[in-house]
Amino acid sequence: MRLVRLSGRSVLARRRPGAVVGLWAWETALGVVLGSAFSSVASGAYGRHPDGDAPLFAPGGLQLLDLARHSFAARGPLLGELLVVVALARLLGLLPSAAVFAELLFTTRELRAPRLKEALALGVTAFPTSFTLELFTLAAQGAVVAFGVAVGAMASSSATASLGERRGDLVVVGIALATLAGATIVGVVGDLARAAVVRWDAGAVVAGGRALERFLAQPVSFIWSYGWRGAASWVPVALGAWVAGHIGGGGGVALVVLAAFHQLVAMARVAIRVSWLARVLRGI
Repeated sequence: MRLVRLSGRSVLARRRPGAVVGLWAWETALGVVLGSAFSSVASGAYGRHPDGDAPLFAPGGLQLLDLARHSFAARGPLLGELLVVVALARLLGLLPSAAVFAELLFTTRELRAPRLKEALALGVTAFPTSFTLELFTLAAQGAVVAFGVAVGAMASSSATASLGERRGDLVVVGIALATLAGATIVGVVGDLARAAVVRWDAGAVVAGGRALERFLAQPVSFIWSYGWRGAASWVPVALGAWVAGHIGGGGGVALVVLAAFHQLVAMARVAIRVSWLARVLRGI
């Protein structure tokens, strides 16, 4: 193969704009599929409303929350299928993620980015091991959440009885935040493991062990790197929500502007995600 691996410090997201565009294209196509399914749910509830779906854009989001609450009750089977689709999308998304890892990591001898065919070929090679690691990651995250829920349920009544309702609620919130942090750490280690598969051609056990070793060597650095990117990824979302609230759910030019701005938000979030994947490759 004419590709060579870059050194750790040379793996930078800004050098691979094609990786951002490729991952954005994947997520956009996936969004179209999922969006059409969610649209059918909204259409069934607001299709005969005199204002169409405009109430879903009302400030406060009360109608949107009401739709979600009643949809779970009235459209349980459909929403169950959507959850399955979302889970499958996460697993199938490992292929483009592995291809992004490959595009970030490898270069030609002329210092050019790999061709799409080459990146996808490397992604396909890494996919089975990445799939196995993702299943373990999901199982570990599920175990962390289940444990947190169990501890929170036991602590809720006892903390309220001994500390009072207000302090008891704070204890439960603290347990919830600790559970979220634990699940996030598991996800970070999972990303490191999947990066190790591509960088070192490692199997699942070796990749998982190396990922855990690297994380324990620099836990603060990895948590900080993930944390600030995670926080930054919500900035375009908040801006997009503000724009959507002012434009509303109208059609015509307003709809075109809203759709374009939505894609800018999606692109920004994908760029931040690719930046994190590059950081993972540098750290593994």
